[in-house]
Amino acid sequence: MAANNAKGVAGEQATAAELATLPSSYRVFHGLKIGSTKGDIDHLVIGPTGIWVIDSKAWSGALTEGKGMLWRGATPIRK
Repeated sequence: MAANNAKGVAGEQATAAELATLPSSYRVFHGLKIGSTKGDIDHLVIGPTGIWVIDSKAWSGALTEGKGMLWRGATPIRK
């Protein structure tokens, strides 16, 4: 479980590094708590193109779209 947690943190850090390259007209927030739950929003981006909620994953392999779903290899991610 610790290895998965470390991999998740690395994925969030990689996403944060990419978001840091956005123009200054964007505001980026990371790790926002959701009320009194244990959940959080990994990244929230507010800018001229809208408001974006980004959930980071540190998956390897190719992602494809088919049958109205996102797939990682032969495994459906979700509808």
